[in-house]
Amino acid sequence: MQHDKNKLAISAAKLYYQSGFSQAEIAKELQLSRPSVSRLLQYAKDMGFVRIEIFDPIEDQGQLAQKVAAAYGLRDVCIANAPIEDEEEVKKYIGQRGAAYINEIIQDGDIIGVGWGTTLHSLSHQLIPHPLKRPDCPARRGHHLVDERNLCQ
Repeated sequence: MQHDKNKLAISAAKLYYQSGFSQAEIAKELQLSRPSVSRLLQYAKDMGFVRIEIFDPIEDQGQLAQKVAAAYGLRDVCIANAPIEDEEEVKKYIGQRGAAYINEIIQDGDIIGVGWGTTLHSLSHQLIPHPLKRPDCPARRGHHLVDERNLCQ
């Protein structure tokens, strides 16, 4: 039974994502209702038969990052792109990118200077706890916005 559902979900996914059939066309082809096709497509995603990857060429900002780094004498530059120009959404994407960068580079014994502000607050919520030995997180100013215990776990 499960094998049949998997096979049907994969068939529906191939027709939809690879052949460009509409859900109505798949329903007719597989002799199912359109809502059943929709559920099969969701099932295919949930089971990992379908993975949707969005390649955003704007996200690949390697040259821009190099120019910014050279202009300001920086070792590393990270660029974040939000899909809409909404202040909270922009902070969220900056926080995600900043947290990803910190998670990539943090090592035992690092000293992390913590500033303050709503963007750093957003970043702090995106960090993955690391079991580091002897991290040092001196709070700079306004540390009430950043829980440094979570930052330095």
